[in-house]
Amino acid sequence: MSSDEEILKDQLKTAAKALLAAVEEIGDNGSSIEAQCSPFVKLFKPTKKSELLFESLTAKKQETLLLDVCRATNKSFIKRFFPCMQSILEVVINEEAYVPESAFADNEDNDSSKKEGSDAKVVECLSFLKYAAMCTEAALEGKVSLRQVEGAKVQISSQVTDVALKLHNILLSVHDCGDEGSATWNAILSLCESWWLANAVDRESLIAQMLPLLVLQASDPTEFQKSYIKKLVSFKDAFQVIDFLNPSSDSLRSLLLKVASNPICLKLPEGRKFLTSLFRDPDLVPDLHRAFRAQIPEATKTILQAYGEIYYRAWCDAEDSSAVVTQEVIEHQVLQDLMHAAIHIASPAMAKSILTTLGPLHADKKTKRVADLLNRLYGPILWRSLSAANPSVRRNAVAILERVFPLHDPNQNQMKASMEKCATAIKNALKDTDAKVRIAASEATANICTLFWQILPSADIRMLLNCKYSGYMNSVTVAACSCILTHIVN
Repeated sequence: MSSDEEILKDQLKTAAKALLAAVEEIGDNGSSIEAQCSPFVKLFKPTKKSELLFESLTAKKQETLLLDVCRATNKSFIKRFFPCMQSILEVVINEEAYVPESAFADNEDNDSSKKEGSDAKVVECLSFLKYAAMCTEAALEGKVSLRQVEGAKVQISSQVTDVALKLHNILLSVHDCGDEGSATWNAILSLCESWWLANAVDRESLIAQMLPLLVLQASDPTEFQKSYIKKLVSFKDAFQVIDFLNPSSDSLRSLLLKVASNPICLKLPEGRKFLTSLFRDPDLVPDLHRAFRAQIPEATKTILQAYGEIYYRAWCDAEDSSAVVTQEVIEHQVLQDLMHAAIHIASPAMAKSILTTLGPLHADKKTKRVADLLNRLYGPILWRSLSAANPSVRRNAVAILERVFPLHDPNQNQMKASMEKCATAIKNALKDTDAKVRIAASEATANICTLFWQILPSADIRMLLNCKYSGYMNSVTVAACSCILTHIVN
């Protein structure tokens, strides 16, 4: 063994003894909380040169050395150190000694002299919580480094787990401690994040207070950062553990809906990926859809396309994973709701926006599973809407028929019959008494014949292009013929 290795070994032994002494020699039962926390805190935050374990160390290097002791995962050290640290931790938590005086007092009764007197104790206790979280995370890192198989469950001692759970349970209250608690709650948050990402035991117990803070960061438009959204994507599976039917999750649900309405989040690929993952929970789907739909009237084309991408990916993921309940909720409470609105909405601008949202689904109509979906969801409402009494409904129905043409059941070999049925519906629309319906039908004729010229039966093509209204060929249909001929020539 080299001299440097021997020196490091001796330093680790000395550091381990110092850590044990700091938490085991806490004085008698009458000692103050500050006095119990102080020896441990001074190891990590020495204020004098004499408080350093070695003259050659700086305060930062000493902190690293102390954390390396915890990473070493020495069983005898773990069994002594963490239970003793937990006993001090319980006193600090039970007496809420880490909470500033201002959190208890009204603004009018806030005595500045009393506040100053309590500051030292509060800072000392918050520092203790911070370094306790850092030691616990270091112990976790030591176990992760020993893991043989990537993704395997990390087994960690119950003593370390108990400390992690206690720290997690005060995460939200520490977050409310203002600037004094900022470094502390960041340390505890980091511990909870690492615990989940490491796939450590009981990781489901360390997310209830962590997730709201992560979502809160991502939903704050004044401090929005791309890194916050990327972090949410890393924890997307953690949201599946939350029971969103439980009233205790209402605040988290509200924060998630706020993120879902954030345009910046929707423009980022990571944001769309995260929102898509939320659709895996059928209890969240209706609320997310309502949040999206409320934004549609004022949304830009980019945002509408983002909504469409999320809906489409969510449905595909549900089908691929055989999540039947989720798939049914997406189909009947989301997609069919949009389809019904696209047909029956009175505003042409709103109808166009909804069609943009449904665009990714319509664009993939050639695949068997999407063709089947369109037939199942549009079938019950589209055909009868083509003959509705309201002309705006008929116009919207024609515009949709153009996009889903030929609407058919891919499980049955009836393509020719389906094309004939669609062509007949458009022919009837070309003879509609309302001019706007005839214009929509003419545009549909041009686009359908352009795209399906080679597979459309010649009889259907002649029927559409020779269609007349009141003895005269539609002027728009003439324009459609010109468009088709130009496409064929080119």
